[in-house]
Amino acid sequence: MLGESLESVVVTHAGLSVDRTHAVLDETGAIGTAKHPRKWGHLLGCRSRGGRR
Repeated sequence: MLGESLESVVVTHAGLSVDRTHAVLDETGAIGTAKHPRKWGHLLGCRSRGGRR
């Protein structure tokens, strides 16, 4: 998925505090990834947004 623009973010030893907290799964439990564009390419048309607004 495409990301969102941030005005600020907390960076910890584990990375950005809000990065990669959710995933898209198919019916088998496989995680959606752009590394497999035939199956998951439609995700590139989606955007994510944090719920802290």
